[in-house]
Amino acid sequence: MSNIFEEYASNVNYFRMPGEPENKTAIFVGATAYTEERPEGVPIHEIEDYVNYIVAPWVLMRGIQCKGIDHGNFIRERDYCSVMCVPYKKEEDYYLNTSVLNYAMAVMVAAEEHSLGSKGITLVQYVGEADDCSVLLFADESEFKEYADECLKTIREEEEE
Repeated sequence: MSNIFEEYASNVNYFRMPGEPENKTAIFVGATAYTEERPEGVPIHEIEDYVNYIVAPWVLMRGIQCKGIDHGNFIRERDYCSVMCVPYKKEEDYYLNTSVLNYAMAVMVAAEEHSLGSKGITLVQYVGEADDCSVLLFADESEFKEYADECLKTIREEEEE
């Protein structure tokens, strides 16, 4: 790996269980953004493509859900109501997954802050299994490296074997 940000972003789904929601991450370092989709890093202005083509469809499928629908996985089939019932659904028939929506918003806000010259490193991540969004701020690369090294230790050990 060329740097710690690339290594962290490319391994975010390493421990993901089959059938569990995928993990997402966006790391903002100055004018560069690293994501699970583009771990090699992109200029900050290109994060718009990540938001529009990766995060937005993901938000639609995971962040806005219809009550009563089992969204299923590779084992269970989904249980939808009749198509004729769908146009009569009301606001109370849907719910928002705030962790998913928070990830999308945090990525957009962090991109804006870093495009305006924010210092330090911003890590935005969504952990699918826990259904949790978190935002961590680091003063510099060494502080981020200390955090990431702990997360990547097991992966590195398995690669050495």
